[in-house]
Amino acid sequence: MPCSTFDMGNGVTGIICSRGRRKKCAYCDRESTQLCDHRTGPVIFGQPAGATCDTPMCRAHAHHVEPDRDYCRNHIPTKAGA
Repeated sequence: MPCSTFDMGNGVTGIICSRGRRKKCAYCDRESTQLCDHRTGPVIFGQPAGATCDTPMCRAHAHHVEPDRDYCRNHIPTKAGA
């Protein structure tokens, strides 16, 4: 697991570790920066539960629909409400 140290300023440092390289975008050869947030799990008591699609996407192919919510091209909401 590669780790990097970073300086946050004011004498504060941090360490961040990853599980390796990021995946490539599902639609091109660029590195992915977002994952699809479309819920794929069941709806329990009117609320979505479970997993998300998690298709890896670069910024150009991620469809930003609201703060902290991006969808792949297969899960873009329609104006009719999806």
